[in-house]
Amino acid sequence: MMYYLSFPAPCNDDKPSPKRSRLSPLEPDQEDEEFEDDDIVFRLPTASEAKLAAFEDLVPLKSKSKDEINYILIETSVLKKFASLVPCTACSQTEVTVEFQERKGFCHLLKFQCSACGEIISREYSSPRIKRQTSTRPPFEVNRLMAESFISYGVGHAAMETFSETMGMGCMTVTAFHQHLQALSRDLEQFRKEFMNESRRLVREAYELENDSLKLVEIINIETSFDGSWQKRGHTSNYGVGYVADIKTGLIVDYVSLSKYCHTCVLAEKSYGTDSAEFLKWHEEHISSGTCNKNFEGSSNAMEMAAALILWKRSEAESKMRYTTMISDGDAKTHAHLTENDPYNGIPITKEECINHVSKRLSTALKKLVSDYRAKGVTLGGSGVGQLTENAIQKLASYYRKALESDRENEANMKKNVMATIYHCSSTDKKPNHSFCPKGSDSWCFYNKAHALKVKPKPHKEMSLIINDTVFKAILPVYERLTDDELLKRCRSGRTQNVNESIHSVLWRKCPKEVFVSKRRLDVAMLYAAAHFNMGRLASLHLRKSTFGEVASGASVALAKKADTKRLSNSAASLQTSTYDRRMRAKKKREEERKNLAKEGQTYAAGEF
Repeated sequence: MMYYLSFPAPCNDDKPSPKRSRLSPLEPDQEDEEFEDDDIVFRLPTASEAKLAAFEDLVPLKSKSKDEINYILIETSVLKKFASLVPCTACSQTEVTVEFQERKGFCHLLKFQCSACGEIISREYSSPRIKRQTSTRPPFEVNRLMAESFISYGVGHAAMETFSETMGMGCMTVTAFHQHLQALSRDLEQFRKEFMNESRRLVREAYELENDSLKLVEIINIETSFDGSWQKRGHTSNYGVGYVADIKTGLIVDYVSLSKYCHTCVLAEKSYGTDSAEFLKWHEEHISSGTCNKNFEGSSNAMEMAAALILWKRSEAESKMRYTTMISDGDAKTHAHLTENDPYNGIPITKEECINHVSKRLSTALKKLVSDYRAKGVTLGGSGVGQLTENAIQKLASYYRKALESDRENEANMKKNVMATIYHCSSTDKKPNHSFCPKGSDSWCFYNKAHALKVKPKPHKEMSLIINDTVFKAILPVYERLTDDELLKRCRSGRTQNVNESIHSVLWRKCPKEVFVSKRRLDVAMLYAAAHFNMGRLASLHLRKSTFGEVASGASVALAKKADTKRLSNSAASLQTSTYDRRMRAKKKREEERKNLAKEGQTYAAGEF
């Protein structure tokens, strides 16, 4: 089942533009075309358009947002000048002064006093306290919002200090910052539940739309994509994450983070001693309290399959779903681990391959082959004609991927298409190898096409990619291994893990890999990443505020709308710019760089100057 969004067509002055409709199912004969009527142009939506449209119900039709902005930055001399122009309520003299008596982070206690009569007109804090807090002295709202702002942007207390230094203003202490982070993490737990429930509801509706009988089923089976990622490069990370995304809707339905590190434990171990009785007793209480951030033992590489098992085991209870089909990249033995632990008590989990990662597997194997042959004294990757250069490897991987996508009816067709790519590239005028290539006048193979048209084919030396006989014999075993029937069977769906790659990109922008963070900060970044990825900024803002019983300000709504509009604009632009155009621009840039290097000579090299 595919979906469409309707968009207003360009209209004249006499006829108003219709409003965009909600997400709706496409009829079978409408799936692969763009169509229109007098008023509305219909086309398949981009992934971002479909997601944001699905959560439109969370955005109020009539804005309940406060029109005013919540906070402004004002220079102190301007505030003092303004106060001096206000008459005193007691003596009517315009000699009111402002004194900054006390500072609590970004909040100040302001005292307005008349210089003439000494009357204290007002003593107020510059920010209200958080109303939803139940403590006797709740924190000030401005401090919580400042902490949340920097955390959601992917930076921490050091960046906040730099900001304050540049602005010439006071800053909260690092202790206060982490206290706000801890409180924010607790507050956002309810938002996480609401957000996950909305996402899962939409996923279930999509499946019920295809199969009405699923409305009577408590737990449904869905097709998912899963991939893990790490907070640090190099396979030594303390933190690992895993996201499960539904294939049909592209929505994140669950996620989890794993940690090998707890800073509190490290400090206590140094204080009490590693094996002391005091530390062991403290550590036992620390774990039982649920405040320990360490929830994983083992290597960083094992985090991906451990995260998958957690998500699969809790899917029935939390999501009312079974992830019975999973797309994985083959980098980790996640599927084997799930099969071994059998989270669904006998219900099998089918594995499908991401064709992007399978083609990457080919390029990795070919690069390793060049290295192995070099160790034997044989050059495969030289600069001569027909050698296995970096450019040739990239082209072969691209051909391999296209061959997997071209005909997925059965494994035999897929294998034939893959083999056609290397036999074609190894052909010469004396020894043409085009038996695997498609026949006919519309064939991509210039040789078979020329024979079908009964014209003389061009010389083989004019092919865009040529591999010599030595290279062909060396890479043939790799191709035979990567055209195994079981592997090709898992590639027949032609699916990718682009959803997971996209969400990881969003996450690590909010929690940069170059910066050391706590697990609590990682969890907050994961929630914001998933919410913005699924819902967009505007729906996420309204849901988060409504969870706290609050209303978003007009300034916040305007900026959230602007962010979503930019996202949709970029998404639509990606449809208009073909992959070929982008590749040609990149190629042109590389050519210009090579010309400049040739003209300038060597100007930079490690230890050369």
